[in-house]
Amino acid sequence: MELKQRLEVRAKAGVSNPAEVTNDALDLALKEAFEIVGKKQVSDTTKLDIAFFRLMIMIKKSGASEDDMELYKAALQIVKNANSLESTGEEIPANFVKVKQRGNSWQ
Repeated sequence: MELKQRLEVRAKAGVSNPAEVTNDALDLALKEAFEIVGKKQVSDTTKLDIAFFRLMIMIKKSGASEDDMELYKAALQIVKNANSLESTGEEIPANFVKVKQRGNSWQ
């Protein structure tokens, strides 16, 4: 199941009127989530949490709930702490180790 479908199922379960969840709103929420994540390496669940919060802000008159806000803050913290990806798609290591061959101590 792709991310948009997962977001739609979750959003329709979270609102009283499922007709409010439109394709345009789903696309916009996912676009905003991908902009927030940028080139960080995070799970789809984190992206989904961000997109869900952005969607609830768009379609709910009362805004997002406190539980949604907590999930959003946790997802943003995950994004903040995530490793970045180079333009080549390779992960940047957090630290480097210098390796060299040991000499023979018996000679």
